Amino acid sequence: MEAAEQEERIKEALEGVKSRRFKSYREAARAMDVPNSTLSARLNGRPPRNQGHKDEQILTNAEETKLVRWIT
Repeated sequence: MEAAEQEERIKEALEGVKSRRFKSYREAARAMDVPNSTLSARLNGRPPRNQGHKDEQILTNAEETKLVRWIT
């Protein structure tokens, strides 16, 4: 679950930068405990890792979710 938690912190940091709660993306990265380079890349439009390789995946996210639910 660490990846999901980090993704949530990244989203919060991005929202904080956009709403000017943080003065800079570096301050947001430090406050939310996320990598500075990741936050900078996201601000420049890079998608999250799980969305960046959609065309290379065999299953869609919906199919993957269904499969996980079926297995568990």
